[in-house]
Amino acid sequence: VYDPRVGSHSESNPATWAFSRNPVLCLFDYLRNEDFGAGIPASEFDEAQIESAATFCDASVGSPSRIRYVCDGVVNTGQSIRQNIKNLLTCMNGRITYAGGKLRIEPAEYVTPHDVTLNEDIIIGDFTVTTKTPRQDNYNSVKGTYVSEHINYIKTEYPQQSSSVYEADDGGLHTLNLDLPFTTNTIRAQRLAKIVLLKSRMQSRIKAKLNAKALDYKLGDHVYVTNEKFGI
Repeated sequence: VYDPRVGSHSESNPATWAFSRNPVLCLFDYLRNEDFGAGIPASEFDEAQIESAATFCDASVGSPSRIRYVCDGVVNTGQSIRQNIKNLLTCMNGRITYAGGKLRIEPAEYVTPHDVTLNEDIIIGDFTVTTKTPRQDNYNSVKGTYVSEHINYIKTEYPQQSSSVYEADDGGLHTLNLDLPFTTNTIRAQRLAKIVLLKSRMQSRIKAKLNAKALDYKLGDHVYVTNEKFGI
């Protein structure tokens, strides 16, 4: 695949490319491929962001140390492009966003909040806060399958990730199914599931109409919110 971080790689010359398990680069390749992918021109992507995200995926984490996110799977051209994109995103708990006229591939990571705080000076009109996710959308346990490298790459269940504290808060067990078709390592599968489990506690939602100061934000930004009326 093409790696924009490598000076010897030419986007227009596949002969200069190299093998990679980096999920950002693999998805970048699939989205650009005109034969079996989405056929999106490279110019439509935020290349600096792609490079940064790819480097984030390559970092080592944990003990024993292992690469943070890798792409180990098969793209089935018999499936829809949308489904293949969803499958590729699972190995980094990622998402695709469109901001500033460019596409971005964003793996799950902590991002420092924007330096402009969303406060009463920016909010105009209604400000609605929903503090609880509807029961049908709530979960306190995550289970699913991965393709085990230790069992001849057969689809296998990874250890269920759950929280007795969350379950007590919710008044019962509510399980989310998370299949990881591009993950072959059980530790990595559990870590991906744990990230999703922790997201289940991010339940507050805010809906507001903002003035022109909010143009500093872009889709996907993390922001600080302060509001005296709601005690935020």
